[in-house]
Order: sequence, then structure tokens, then C-alpha cells
Amino acid sequence: MSQPLWILIGTTFFILVFWLRRRAAKTKHLRLLRQTPLTVSEREIVRKNVGIYETLPPERQHELEGLTQVFRGTKHFEGAGGLEITEEIVLTLSASACVLLLGRGQVGEPYPKLSTVLVYPTAFTGKGHRDSDSGHAVRSGESWHQGTVILSWDNALAGAVNDQDGENVILHEFAHQLDQADGRSDGTPNLGPSADRYRSWARVLGEEFLTLRSRSEAGKKTLLDSYGATNEAEFFAVATEFFFEKPERLRKNKPELYQELAEFYRQDPTHYH
Repeated sequence: MSQPLWILIGTTFFILVFWLRRRAAKTKHLRLLRQTPLTVSEREIVRKNVGIYETLPPERQHELEGLTQVFRGTKHFEGAGGLEITEEIVLTLSASACVLLLGRGQVGEPYPKLSTVLVYPTAFTGKGHRDSDSGHAVRSGESWHQGTVILSWDNALAGAVNDQDGENVILHEFAHQLDQADGRSDGTPNLGPSADRYRSWARVLGEEFLTLRSRSEAGKKTLLDSYGATNEAEFFAVATEFFFEKPERLRKNKPELYQELAEFYRQDPTHYH
């Protein structure tokens, strides 16, 4: 065997071993983070600011705390507009974002394509980086494909504290993150390998989206916020907010929509309220 070939084999082996060791180290790090409980003061912040936490059964609270530790340990939080990032901001946003992941058997890094959470003190001017954006506008949140979620802290806190008003910008933007994980913002996240799930999702959410758009355009009262009529991606995000914050009303008035979301999120929030 020639010397260049031996060098190639040796280099490939070295790279493989290095990659495996890094992967094992990361897995161990994530496991340690997940197993690290919140301190008493940290838990009190989550209890005070994340309304849904108090309604969760003990096993779900424990799961949420573990996910929160992994999230805040793997994401970069950055203040904008003069906002200083505090422990309260990090814990509130981390715990709220991870509510969407409860029951999903998350073992790796939450929202693996997300690297940065940028936080403004209040509403900010967006730049149209999301597929559903049409340009500059004042908004309370944005979700980008390029690994960034932007949030207004005052809007985020208000939505997190009140878990029964049907409005939560954190849940909204992180629903977009789940939707965008496959590279598209189309209101259809990864539903698994079953083609039947996609057909059912398309039928139910497609019909409900068109109904919301029709009623909104006619000026009629709607169950979901009319912003969900903007496009399919916004419909999924708005429906997610309502699913977690007003589950009884959604299940009563839109049972098929509720069932689709319950199957995707692997949760039944009617048991939380």
C-alpha cells in the first residue's frame, strides 16, 4: 500500500475518532445539564413568570426544568436596544420555549438549529427575515431560519405570566422554529414518517385556515386571532398559542384541530388547566 494512501487512511481515522469523542462529550454535557435541578430561587422565577408551570403535574415540571437547563446552557442570549440580559430573562424565555417540547422525548439539544435569542426591551422594528414577513413593521417577535429568535421582553413576559389569554409571543415564535426546522415556513412541521399524518394535517389545518381567512375578510368574529389568517405558517403559530392557553375552548369548538395539535405536541393541555 502506498504511503499517500496510508496517510489518507490515518487522517480519516483521526478525524472520525475526534468527531466521535466530541459527540460523546456533547451528549454527556447535555445529560448533565438535564439532570441539574433548578435552584430554589431559579424555580421561583419560573413559577412566578411562566404561568403554565404551576398547572403542570410534578413529572412535567421536572421535565420542563431539565429542558430549561439544556436550553439556557446551549443558546446565546443577547440584549438589544439597551436591554441587559438577566437571569430572569434567560429563565423565563428558556422555560416558556421548552413548554412546546414536553412529552416529545427530547434527548438532544432543544431547537438544534437555533443559536441566538435576541431580546429587545419592548416592541421593535422588524426587517422581514421570516417568510411570512412583508417588510419593515413594529412587532413583538420574529423567528429566523438562520438560527435566531427575536423577542420583545415586555410582550414576552406579559404573555408568559398570563397563560390563559390565548396570547404568548414566546410560544408563537418557537412554534415557527418547529415549523422552520425542515427549511420551510409553511405551517407543516415534521410530523414523522407517516403519510397519513400529513394528509390529515393538511386537511384539518387547511380547512381551518381557509375558514379563519374567510371570516376575517368578512369582518366576522373568529375563535383564533385573525393574524392567523395571514398565511399557513402564522395559522400554525396562532393555533399553538390558543392550544396551550385556551385548550378547553379549542377542543370544544375545533375538536379536529385540537386533536391534530395534541398528536403533534404529544400533550393534552386540558389536563393542565
